[in-house]
Amino acid sequence: MTIEEQKILERCERLFLRYGAKSVTMDDVARELAISKKTLYQYFSSKDELVHKVTTFHFQHHDEVVNTICSTSKDAISEMLQITEWVTQHLKDMNPSLMYDLSKYYPKSWQVFLDHRNTHVYNCMLENIRKGREQELYRDDFDENIIASIYISRMEMLIDPQIFNPDTYTLNQVMPQYIQYHIRGIATPKGIKKLEKIKTTIL
Repeated sequence: MTIEEQKILERCERLFLRYGAKSVTMDDVARELAISKKTLYQYFSSKDELVHKVTTFHFQHHDEVVNTICSTSKDAISEMLQITEWVTQHLKDMNPSLMYDLSKYYPKSWQVFLDHRNTHVYNCMLENIRKGREQELYRDDFDENIIASIYISRMEMLIDPQIFNPDTYTLNQVMPQYIQYHIRGIATPKGIKKLEKIKTTIL
């Protein structure tokens, strides 16, 4: 990927997060980038390809950040809170229509999301659970695969405008509540004590 293409993807990512994918036209993109449509089509042959590359770029960046957090965090609970804080800040202004747009109009891009959720996020959860158990922060009386599956299935619910109306609840309100709910459900007394100690410094 060239530096120029990366800059285009970064700008388009912001556009799609703010306005959704369907409503943003190639004319809008060209105007935002201050380039001609002809130049834009030299990088991307179609709107579908642009959306797909932006989606792939988005999750690659997501993975890089999460991997860095996982490799540097002191414990499993700090790790979960730091990931939650980053995701919340990154997606706090996301247009609620974006996920619907991908699922209905851009199936290839939607599959990128599903693959990411079902592999990277799922495996990240498994590793967090195992780390937490080794550190005696999480209990060992639950099935880690079931809990990881429940976690990833509920993530979509948090950004569903039919469940959490964005005019009533912001992601900044919902995400910290959800992650504390999740941690309290699997934590040992030691883990809950850790959560209480650090939650206000991260969330």
